[in-house]
Amino acid sequence: VPEGTFAMNQGSSLVELDNGDVFLTWFAGSEELANDVQIYSSRFRGKTREYSPPRAVVHSGERAEGAFWADKSIGNTVLFYDDAMILWLFYNAIPFPFGGWSTAVVNYKQSRDRGQTWSAAKRFVNVIGNLTRNAPVRVGSNTFLVPLYTELLTHKGYVCRVEHVRGDIAAQNCNSAIDAEGAIQPALAATQEGSILMLLRDQERN
Repeated sequence: VPEGTFAMNQGSSLVELDNGDVFLTWFAGSEELANDVQIYSSRFRGKTREYSPPRAVVHSGERAEGAFWADKSIGNTVLFYDDAMILWLFYNAIPFPFGGWSTAVVNYKQSRDRGQTWSAAKRFVNVIGNLTRNAPVRVGSNTFLVPLYTELLTHKGYVCRVEHVRGDIAAQNCNSAIDAEGAIQPALAATQEGSILMLLRDQERN
């Protein structure tokens, strides 16, 4: 991002696409939690070795499908590129005209053309106090794990297992909670042995 383009840039994520491009997203605006925050994308083209100009993919004031209010603000972008070459974008959203991250929910959008166009926003977790921070991990054909955490009443990491058919979520199980208060923002990695390694941030230390 050219220096001075935005006053604040945070919560980035990136994936490599099947054509060799690297697709990036982040949220930017005047300041964190401001109502002018939007989620932007850019792509690093392997052939030209250049970044495309920033382009908004989630605009300020968008309303997720079925939501009563427009989202007050948005943040923390997380990308996943699945077996069907569908690009998923998960992000945090504050669904009321008031409140901070402790009242956030998790939205998602999808792109079927490598990030050129995007679906309408949908709720992924529609209970306040839930947030995303790190990338999903593939665990099988059209199956992946999304690491999430809570910020209201409890502060714990957990994982949602998602099964989908051509981008439509067929099953979603979010019961894998970590029984450790203050262990948040889980990050997942698949090991060579086939297990999943999880690392978490200790809220007490930072």
